[in-house]
Amino acid sequence: MLPALVKDAFMRAMDGDNVGIKLETPDIVHTTHEIVDMLTMLFHGKKEFPAMSLVRPDRISEYVWDRAEWADPNDLPVDRSISVVEKSRNTLSVFIFWDLRLRLDDRDGHSTVRGFIPSLFLNPRSTRNLLLFLEPIGTDYPDLVRPYLLTEVEPYPSTEEMLPMVRREFSMRSIATEGRDKDISSALLGLSYSEAQHQLKQAVKENTAVDATIDSLHRKKEYKLARDLGMSILKPTSDDIPYGMEFLMADLEIHKQQICIEGQKREKGWFLLGTPGSGKSLLAKYLGNKLGYPALSFNISSIMNSFVGQTEKNMHNLTKVLETFAPCVLYVDEFDKTISTGSERDGGTMTRAMGILFTFLNDTNAPIFLLASANKLDPENGLAITRKGRFSQIYWVGEPSKQARYEICKAVFKGRNIIVSEDLLIRLANETTYFSGADLSWLCEEAIVQSKHFGCSPESAEFSTRLLELVEENHPRVVTMKRQYDDLREWAKAYCKPAGLPPEK
Repeated sequence: MLPALVKDAFMRAMDGDNVGIKLETPDIVHTTHEIVDMLTMLFHGKKEFPAMSLVRPDRISEYVWDRAEWADPNDLPVDRSISVVEKSRNTLSVFIFWDLRLRLDDRDGHSTVRGFIPSLFLNPRSTRNLLLFLEPIGTDYPDLVRPYLLTEVEPYPSTEEMLPMVRREFSMRSIATEGRDKDISSALLGLSYSEAQHQLKQAVKENTAVDATIDSLHRKKEYKLARDLGMSILKPTSDDIPYGMEFLMADLEIHKQQICIEGQKREKGWFLLGTPGSGKSLLAKYLGNKLGYPALSFNISSIMNSFVGQTEKNMHNLTKVLETFAPCVLYVDEFDKTISTGSERDGGTMTRAMGILFTFLNDTNAPIFLLASANKLDPENGLAITRKGRFSQIYWVGEPSKQARYEICKAVFKGRNIIVSEDLLIRLANETTYFSGADLSWLCEEAIVQSKHFGCSPESAEFSTRLLELVEENHPRVVTMKRQYDDLREWAKAYCKPAGLPPEK
């Protein structure tokens, strides 16, 4: 939806002002259609419409109101097209520019293009122009022209905004939506309008059943978000229970009313520091399921781009997609890598990109809850993170307690429809101190696989023997891993809250 600033700017132009807006948008084509629709509504029933031109890098087109279409373009370089703007006097005119950023570049741009914006606004002669510069989200303009332009960002379309398009597409094909209009629109959330329309046309063409259409849309959207923005949509199941975090769960009950609410007083995020396999990523899926909000994960390496400035633009796009999904939970793993500074390998690109994300998460009023985790943390970064105000809560998530180990093993066997004796579960919990949740899951799964291979039932003594042998085989590795994290564990005692009981108890 067009920001209100665009309509306000047009009204100012009608009163005799020159007004320029740099409008960053996820969909330049659709935004152009929205501008035409806005002016059509404003001048409905009037005899005269304003002159409107579309200026692209290699051609200029004028809008023909009688035919409701753009006239055949004149092939002109953008510096020649600008003369049309400069000659526009007294009559109300609207100029829409596409992708002008390259022509404004201080090194590779065009001096005529770079200088026309200041000259237009400093010229004392009367003009009535509205200049709309449509650019991808995250585009920056040089300092020379920035003071003369208002800047606004158009958000990605919401579910409600895509509903008319969904209903129109199904109506054109005489296919009933079976009352699933909102489900279909939700499957398109996070895409630009044009991309959503394209994906919907393809999905409806390939599938006649509504459920199949929705599944197809989800798959295609998830692929695009992962490819372009390094974003994954986590899919929780009823079995995703992070055992061994009873203190954290108690805090969740206290603070859940402040999670994913709008405004600066919301619970902004929690930081999880702990050993590998302790259930930090599992907690993200559990939180989304518990709160009833989408849970998203983000991997910055997926959006790193070799083109100058592209990674930063990808990050700006990510922030706008997050606003579209809000209220939501955002999970960032390996957080220690994202806050590393002074990188010589990427010229500081990761630092700048993560700065964009952290500034956004700190300043936005959108109901987005950040869950960040790390397995390692140097003291300098650790102290910077754990200071009050950066995260609402800082937790140490270590290896599970004896009771939690019992529950994890029991849940794994139950998930495979296998019944084992209570004595075996208790003994397994007693003999796996400092085994992580991931270790325990692997042990149980491996025992099941081997029992099938050797033909022994889970109720047999042979099964118990083999399971305990696996514990003994992996014990040296677990002890070595525990020693590697002893220093961090001691540091966490001073700066972090325990997520649950320690493994010794």
